[in-house]
Amino acid sequence: MTPTTTTLNRKRSISGKIKERRAEKAFDSEPKLYKFDNHGKIYVPSFIRKLFHSHRFAVYVESGKIVLDPVKVEGGSHEDRKY
Repeated sequence: MTPTTTTLNRKRSISGKIKERRAEKAFDSEPKLYKFDNHGKIYVPSFIRKLFHSHRFAVYVESGKIVLDPVKVEGGSHEDRKY
């Protein structure tokens, strides 16, 4: 028997919720220290990248902290989807 579209969507939804819970637990753990590399890049852990895979970020400094403010991007050009 072939699974229906509804069944597949339900499985994807449940899988997505499980991944979100795991990511939330990872946020609750002790923060780790990272530094900029020689090219000015900083490592962002994969669970965070997955949570924000379709976002761009407004970057600014506030009260001595670097802030990444996520902005949801729908569609966009080929260049937008590259990263």
